[in-house]
Amino acid sequence: MVVDAHVADLLVVVARANSGLGLYAVESGAVGLEIEPLQVVDLTRKLSRVTFADVPGRAIGEVDGETLDRLWDLMSSALAHEMIGGAFETTVNYTKERFQFGRPIGSFQALKHRCADLLLEIEIARALTYHSARCLATGEGEPYAASMAKAAAADAYMSAARAGIQLRGGIGFTWENDTHLWFKRAKGSEVLLGTPAIHRERMMTILEGAA
Repeated sequence: MVVDAHVADLLVVVARANSGLGLYAVESGAVGLEIEPLQVVDLTRKLSRVTFADVPGRAIGEVDGETLDRLWDLMSSALAHEMIGGAFETTVNYTKERFQFGRPIGSFQALKHRCADLLLEIEIARALTYHSARCLATGEGEPYAASMAKAAAADAYMSAARAGIQLRGGIGFTWENDTHLWFKRAKGSEVLLGTPAIHRERMMTILEGAA
């Protein structure tokens, strides 16, 4: 599955070559190339299934497993930053603006506790996400930091998305309210580039390899 493949003019494809792995440029209209837009949960991020059947391509370079791992780390860290950025603020603002029984619903103790728990989970994920960016930028730190950040950010984003619907009450799951868009983006981002379970397994594999 490829993001925005249906509007791409050129695809850069990793394929096996005689010497290992190669990079190939493939025109979107090439013979044998099929790009099928998919129906996905998150309508704001378009995905397509790309299949190849004897498709001609132009060799543009070579890659190795280490380079692909770093690319996965960079994309995972970037996606973690996006998830952290969209996780919590709109829900908190709603609890301050929505009045019930003559007072903001955010002043009720049960909702305060829920928001405090969410804030703690998000702040931990935010710290891990920033740490992953530092590790990638400096080349220092834990080699599994990006996977750790992606897993934590996905869990925090989904927790905030579920809470966003529940804290808004009945309006939270209606088409008239934008909360369902955030929930779908959270669910789509949770599995994009690997689920939290996959990234935690990747972390353990790296740790076992280091040991």
